[in-house]
Amino acid sequence: MRSNMRRITFAFTIMVLLALVIGAMGCAEEETELTPSATPSATPVFLEITQPPDGTQVSNSTVLVVGKTIPDAVVSASVNDGLQIATYTQDGQFSFAVDLEEGPDFIEVVSSDPYESQASAIVSVIYNP
Repeated sequence: MRSNMRRITFAFTIMVLLALVIGAMGCAEEETELTPSATPSATPVFLEITQPPDGTQVSNSTVLVVGKTIPDAVVSASVNDGLQIATYTQDGQFSFAVDLEEGPDFIEVVSSDPYESQASAIVSVIYNP
């Protein structure tokens, strides 16, 4: 039940964030002429988590999640009832620290482009203090 609530909360939050991003883009496009760079990209959304490896055991209560996605994507993570928006560079690299609870933690990362396409990945980390 708790896991389902996390997923529902996470999905709702992502939808709100996407609506805000798309709404902001829509306002900007109304004020300016549409240019080729403002048209939808043919690049599909992908997501790669490079750190930590799935199933990693750690003794610290915080772990650094590192990965890569498409440039200008909104990247978020959900773990232990928390949601974080990651930092990323223009080339799609992102990283953020997440707080863990003792035992197994499942970190779900979602990458979304401004055109409502998304990719997700889950990595498990076991926190043994």
